[in-house]
Amino acid sequence: MSEKFRNIVTGPEKLAKQLREAIEKMSPKDYVKRNRAKKNASGKKDENAAIKDNIATGSLMAMKGGAWLAAGGAQFLLTLARWLTLDNQFIRNMEEKYKKINLEEVKKYQPQKIRSFAKNYPNVSSHIIWYFMLSATLFGGKFVVNSKNMNDYKKSLIDWIDDLKWNDIDKETQYISPNREDFINAALEEYWSEVAVGLTELETYRAIPKRHSGEKRYTNGLGCTWHYVYNENGKLKQVGNTSNTRANSKEYNYEQAKRHLKYETLKKLKTAMLGKKNMNGKYAVALILAGYQRPVDISHIAARIENANNAQEVADAFMYIGKDGQRWKNGTLKRRWVCAAYALNLINSADLLEMNRDSFSKVELNNIIRNGHFLLDAETVKFVLSRTNSNSTVKEFLSDFPEGKKILAQVDAVDNSKTINLEVFNQQDKKIENSMACVNKGDKKFKRKKFEDAKDLYAKAIEIDPDNMNAYTALAETYNKLGHKNNSIEYYKKVTETVSACNKRMNKNKSLLYDRDIKAETYYAAGVARFEMAEIYKKSGDDKLANENYNLAKKNFETAIYNCKNGSEEATDLKVYEDALKRVKEKLKTKKIAFNSAKNILNKEIKEKNAVYAWKQAMRSDNNLA
Repeated sequence: MSEKFRNIVTGPEKLAKQLREAIEKMSPKDYVKRNRAKKNASGKKDENAAIKDNIATGSLMAMKGGAWLAAGGAQFLLTLARWLTLDNQFIRNMEEKYKKINLEEVKKYQPQKIRSFAKNYPNVSSHIIWYFMLSATLFGGKFVVNSKNMNDYKKSLIDWIDDLKWNDIDKETQYISPNREDFINAALEEYWSEVAVGLTELETYRAIPKRHSGEKRYTNGLGCTWHYVYNENGKLKQVGNTSNTRANSKEYNYEQAKRHLKYETLKKLKTAMLGKKNMNGKYAVALILAGYQRPVDISHIAARIENANNAQEVADAFMYIGKDGQRWKNGTLKRRWVCAAYALNLINSADLLEMNRDSFSKVELNNIIRNGHFLLDAETVKFVLSRTNSNSTVKEFLSDFPEGKKILAQVDAVDNSKTINLEVFNQQDKKIENSMACVNKGDKKFKRKKFEDAKDLYAKAIEIDPDNMNAYTALAETYNKLGHKNNSIEYYKKVTETVSACNKRMNKNKSLLYDRDIKAETYYAAGVARFEMAEIYKKSGDDKLANENYNLAKKNFETAIYNCKNGSEEATDLKVYEDALKRVKEKLKTKKIAFNSAKNILNKEIKEKNAVYAWKQAMRSDNNLA
């Protein structure tokens, strides 16, 4: 059952529940007391005030009880009606059963069209069966089925199925068979809008070509290191980007992304999907996103999906990275988490459209992977979708050029209902989920500048799960805000203590927790704290402690830059770290100039004093010089 449909059918009873809970919170006694206080304030005395208050309280309590019973009764009746007609365990079980029908194993004498319909429309089919059983139960002996009317029923049902259109019923993204001769063109046409939205989020858009450290070619547009042109025979030709590759418009760069998919990714996808039975349209889109930069991984991921026994194993299939990709492992795994969540319909195009571009890079790896598995419980999904940065949203970015507007229109036509049961993943370690819930609440408090409340929530998150690295970085940042707000050395020292605890925990379990991006963030936080401490000491006249903290801040910023360059190298963060280092160097340079100037003046004075002293001594020893 789609999440959208479930929200609609459960809407009325949710409203009744909210009304009942609102009535429960009403306090007649408090109302009467406030009313009495107003009358007393007017100066009028009432000898029978107590009796009147008791009568008023009793009347209001009776009214509250009646209203509560009415709301509770309405909620009960609405829940019963929903269970009988639209949503119950039997319908959900039948829906899951129909989804797993293998049409290839259906025998010839069995009704193919009915089973095909059940496979394609599990929600509708399960409701039909439920209504059929409910009618048989209610009408009892009046409902008699014989061979003749059963055949007539089958015939009418098959005719009805033939008349149905795809757009009449919710469906997943269509699955394009890899056996089709025109597979590449058909897949590009069917999946392009969803893939384009995913790439806009997952790939750093380069308006001007740039070469990353360790790469031979320049990256342009949507992460393309190749340029594609059609030769005289109408075939695509691949040319490596260089420093001479010119900057192009968004329109042109998105066309280049299409050509890259046709030239490399979709060819690999076709090969990987041949002979696979455990595939659907969502898996296909997720595989395209996973293999956009690394097409070689597509076949390995597809093979693992084919052999998966449950949703968790499907998710973990996307963790595969070949040996040649280990250098970019952290950034790749973050992208792959998004691919896994998309494949299982835990997130969709509508979610990605509302995210800031590249905001996935703001996710700490240790908060989406634990014990060798992707975390996909409700709180982790919520956490990832809530990450932000300074970029525009995917939707805003696409609405700025013709091809982008066309993509948005196509995405609107795609079914974005979420049908996967999150309970599959909610069985993962509860302490992780509870810890992440505290982080999410802390983030809300932080955004509202309620730093004391945010601090307590982040500290609670660490207490629940000492391996929650995001909680450490958030706590360090919060202490920095509190120190700046209160001009307090105490809070800045707590930043360094938090950073130390974070790195000790990380070093203790390097195979699971070690993350250079987090190291960069925590050392930057420590550097900011040291710098602010130095400023406070400088104002108080303690130059020695000021100088010590400036030097420590310099080391912290240098460590942050080193880890950032060896991590996923988020360009925005790197610039922030480099600017901080430049700022502290200016401070140290100023102090050094002042020190050298003072030293020169002192040396000059000493020399002058020594000269005068030597002359006087000479005068005393030789009277002839007088």
